[in-house]
Amino acid sequence: MDDIEQDFIKKQALVDRRKNRRRNPTKKYEIQVIADNCTGCLRCALACSDTYTRAFNAPVAYIRVDISDIACSIHFTDDCNACGICADNCLYDALQKQAKEAVE
Repeated sequence: MDDIEQDFIKKQALVDRRKNRRRNPTKKYEIQVIADNCTGCLRCALACSDTYTRAFNAPVAYIRVDISDIACSIHFTDDCNACGICADNCLYDALQKQAKEAVE
């Protein structure tokens, strides 16, 4: 097996692990959104995109922050697994996580 094939196999295994992590995250949280606290800094989206796509690119994140003149709105895509990485990186408490067991 040459280096190119080995590199491809390693990359495919990484992609498969990421897909599995999205489907079966180790921890799930209830993410509470407090949009009034959001400044639109996009730290949440950048952390999410870096974690799940290895791209530091907010448009590919599983969280969307829509910024208007007056306020920000925050919502999650269907691919979001409620891992809480967005809340961990929010400096303004616009996103807060609580363990699902504690919520139910």
